[in-house]
Amino acid sequence: NLNYQIGQYLPDWHPWENIKDFYVSNRETGGCREIVPFEFTWLNEIFGNPTPLSCIKLKLTDLRIDIDDIYHCLVQYSSGMLANVTVEVISRPKATREMRIIGTNGELVFSSDENCVKYINMDMDDWNITILNPGTIQKNYINPEEPYISELNDFIEAVKSGKHHKFPNNLQKDYQVLQLLYKLEKLSEN
Repeated sequence: NLNYQIGQYLPDWHPWENIKDFYVSNRETGGCREIVPFEFTWLNEIFGNPTPLSCIKLKLTDLRIDIDDIYHCLVQYSSGMLANVTVEVISRPKATREMRIIGTNGELVFSSDENCVKYINMDMDDWNITILNPGTIQKNYINPEEPYISELNDFIEAVKSGKHHKFPNNLQKDYQVLQLLYKLEKLSEN
């Protein structure tokens, strides 16, 4: 079983600009609606293409914009693993990003609050903890820049070398993850 939650209060994304002045406040490109496919892109790269089982998307905050500010998505991967993925633009005063994978032989946890990945299994007495490098975080922002720079470098290298495996994402995968979003949203209407 996998539980994953990511969220940050929407006005805190770009505190230097009004949320009504950029795409996150538009229903078709809203903050959560954008992040759901973003997160499933890497989750699906690890676990495969899931079957959507359920979705609830709602507006829970008093933000004066017409978007759903939380998506609770339940999917199942071909391995049988259930994944409960929550994307929200509500978390305050700190952003939320935590993943917990549990099984009968152990657990794997990623926590941005603790800035670590840790695991434990039946042969261990205590957690094995790896502290992550926090990276370079610009003023008034919460995410490090290195992943974005690395992704662009991988893309440029894949184009230059013709070795497309260096940049694993492609339009077909983008199409598949958008189809997943549409199916989840359709399930939320029932």
